[in-house]
Amino acid sequence: MPSLRRDKTFIVAPIVLAFVCLIAFASKKKETRNVPQMEESKRALHALERLSFGPRRGDVERVTAMGVEKWIDLQLYPEKIEDSNLEARLAPLRTLRMDTREIVDNFPPQPVIKAVMEGRRPMPSDPVKRAVYQAQIERLQEKRERKQEGATPASTSPAIANPAADAGSTDQTTASGAAATYTAPSAVPS
Repeated sequence: MPSLRRDKTFIVAPIVLAFVCLIAFASKKKETRNVPQMEESKRALHALERLSFGPRRGDVERVTAMGVEKWIDLQLYPEKIEDSNLEARLAPLRTLRMDTREIVDNFPPQPVIKAVMEGRRPMPSDPVKRAVYQAQIERLQEKRERKQEGATPASTSPAIANPAADAGSTDQTTASGAAATYTAPSAVPS
């Protein structure tokens, strides 16, 4: 008996599996037939909204003309994008082509400038670097002068605000005389 049951299982299981696969294939085929195709401009807009920071003016037309698949390919492989206009605009910025050492040599940090200014470090002998250091030192000195000028009026402002406090008795009598000549408006009875 057990062998008969096993034989039925081996026969029925593949039939059920085939039937399930047939149903799944048929339902999948129906789904693909019922999906309408988007028009190309809507596809481009959808791709721009999902794969970028959103469309800018003219992006939808550009992506539609190029084709959504090609645009997506360019987004995935940006080295394929032709950007000679960008390279031309960035060419004057020499710091983009410098390594860290060159940047520090050409644009020294403020602690180095302070050390040269205070004599703890020698001024460079190269005329170009010397000019850079001198310009940075002048800028630092101007900044310190502006800071000192801003601090001096603040320290004298209390004396200006209350001149009678520092003045002699003549200023006090003048202040009391001014107060004596002022008469407050009287309330009119109604």
